[in-house]
Amino acid sequence: MNSSNKRARVPVTLAVILTGICASLYAQEPGGNQPGAKPNGAESDQKAASAVVRKGGVQSQVKAFFKELEQQDGAKIKEGPNQRPQQEGGDFFVAVGVAEISAHRSSKDWATSRVIAFDKAMNDAKRQLLTFVVSDIETATRQSLEEGTSGIQPAPVSQGQGATAAKQLSVIDKVVKLTHNKLDEMLEKQAKKSNSTAPAQPSKGEVDKMMRTEEFRNFVRTSSRAVVAGMQAFQTFEDLQSGRNGEIAVIGIVSEKTLALAASVGCGAPLPKGNPGKPIVEQVPDADTEDGALQLLNTFGVKTMYDQNGDLVLVSFNQARPVNDSTGAELSAQRRAGTFAAGEIRRFLGEQIALVDDVFRSETVKDFEDNTRETEAKEGGRFVYEAMADKISITGIGPVRDWTAKHPVTGQIIVGSVKMWSPSGKAFAGVLRGKMAKAAAEAASSSQPEPSKSPPSGGRKQINSDQKGESKGQGLKGDKSGF
Repeated sequence: MNSSNKRARVPVTLAVILTGICASLYAQEPGGNQPGAKPNGAESDQKAASAVVRKGGVQSQVKAFFKELEQQDGAKIKEGPNQRPQQEGGDFFVAVGVAEISAHRSSKDWATSRVIAFDKAMNDAKRQLLTFVVSDIETATRQSLEEGTSGIQPAPVSQGQGATAAKQLSVIDKVVKLTHNKLDEMLEKQAKKSNSTAPAQPSKGEVDKMMRTEEFRNFVRTSSRAVVAGMQAFQTFEDLQSGRNGEIAVIGIVSEKTLALAASVGCGAPLPKGNPGKPIVEQVPDADTEDGALQLLNTFGVKTMYDQNGDLVLVSFNQARPVNDSTGAELSAQRRAGTFAAGEIRRFLGEQIALVDDVFRSETVKDFEDNTRETEAKEGGRFVYEAMADKISITGIGPVRDWTAKHPVTGQIIVGSVKMWSPSGKAFAGVLRGKMAKAAAEAASSSQPEPSKSPPSGGRKQINSDQKGESKGQGLKGDKSGF
């Protein structure tokens, strides 16, 4: 045998031995003990613990949150469809999306990667909703077995077998061709991605010694396309474990109430009033307190809340990272966060989402004359998520609060923006727009102010360096009767 084509061969007789061991294990009573033997608690616990890959994590927070909700009002909320009486709001759908924070904590890009992780988690929740609503599934499987049949070609189907047989053969050919093309394409991409080369072909002598070859390929594609609207980020979580980049999870909920609110933003349909609450600005956490800053750091996406008028409103939270320590960079980051927050409201109203998931498994088994076996198994997939929301005019998106906080683990400065939409805000914005247009049309401007001259540049200096002294002050006090 050529040393360049060495393979790790496992004697077939070993499979017989393993089969015997497995049979003896299955003959045991539950708990891994022989019939009639006394249970070994320590050994059982050790085996159970070995199956746990990682304790804790963001999924544990999600489970604890669901349990807490159940203890509070006795209503059990689960992932997927949930039934509820119509007088209590009707049925609703729950999806939990999870994503990894890809950047390393020491990277300056970690804060941005953290927000992107929320976007990915929210997309994951929407994906679950979409596949529940509609999912097209196609599969292709090919399994072949050869034993000393090298070079034999299958006999063609004669025309005398009729149109039905020809049609069946055509379908089979299409399935096999689809399987081969898709799997070969994926395997090739996977090999290029891992910088691996194709396995060396066996020599002629090895082919002659090959007694049996079995191949199995399984391909599944699921695709979905529909409009997803009304999903709010009911609760968001962050989990940073030692030695890991971290995870973000979001509980997304769609209900009849959130769908009605999404329709109301676009068409102005009235919504039933709820119990009046506090003004939204008082419901949003305050970044000047430790607890408030932590809550804002871990809040993303669109939530529905009742304001002081009993109106159901949309409140959107987003974050951004300043590019440096300057005040201007913080202000620019707040503007970016505010724009992204407005974009989240647009997505809440509805977006066209298309999904395509391709997954495969393949296995090749070769048996040789010397009673050895070579196996190779692979699996992989490709997942595509695309969403598009056309431009529409939304009236009444206003600011609630901008904030700045330091992440307690990485120490990075993060700024955020909170925006809201409400029926009363929409009405007021429409009136205000008309009045401003009227005032501008009636105003007469006969002269233009002279442009101001910029002071000479002071050269490049370290940002926030040599900034000695402190000053606090207020401008001219406003007249309350002026607005």
